[in-house]
Amino acid sequence: MRKSMVIGALLAALAAGVVAMVYVTASSAEEETQYLCAGEPIRAPGECFAQGSNLETVVMQDRGSDSEIECAPEAVLEEGTEGPGAEDEVSAISFKISASGCKASAKALNAKEEEVTNGCSSLEKVVAVGLPWKTLLELISGHFYDRTSPGPKGEQPGFAITCGGITDTCRTEVKHNAASEVANLDEVEGGLLLISVILPGAKGPEGESELETCSIGGKKEGFVTGEILHVGVRNGVTVSLDVD
Repeated sequence: MRKSMVIGALLAALAAGVVAMVYVTASSAEEETQYLCAGEPIRAPGECFAQGSNLETVVMQDRGSDSEIECAPEAVLEEGTEGPGAEDEVSAISFKISASGCKASAKALNAKEEEVTNGCSSLEKVVAVGLPWKTLLELISGHFYDRTSPGPKGEQPGFAITCGGITDTCRTEVKHNAASEVANLDEVEGGLLLISVILPGAKGPEGESELETCSIGGKKEGFVTGEILHVGVRNGVTVSLDVD
């Protein structure tokens, strides 16, 4: 029921012209992979846009500084483009800062995974850094993954979180492209196919570390968990989006 409600809210937001966010994908794969927009291959850049919103609570942690924030469903919005082929780009991400949206968690976990007082007492701002992000869709052991790489500015992707006037920026490790699992959604809403992007957390598809380096907490202390739903937009019309 909750998934259906979030999908419905996402589609309603798109119909109202709300700009949402897009995820991009990963590196070359064992087999050829591609995005499909309205059930068709994407042949040229700009043919298909993607918009999305978080299905589950998104959690961002810096265990080195005992800090954690959480974003309730529908509080994170994304925007970008899909294709051609397996390529993608994330161009914008926004966060709704409020008591019912993105806020400081009641408690945080430290580096020893012990529950402690949250070092972020009051969340003020969250900003995605290094945009636009480039990614490529790949297939690993029968599962699709989006592997995010630095955009044209060469900055490692990440997030800058401001609490109490202090900003903590956590980024992926240099020369490492974080992988998020991508899956076609089994259920269909209003006849549209959607894709689900599961954020990487602490470990990647082959057991590699996905921990980020944070400006306050230090090396390999930050990570992000959650799930984002994406839908396609072609010629201003909301359409199915899936991977193949």
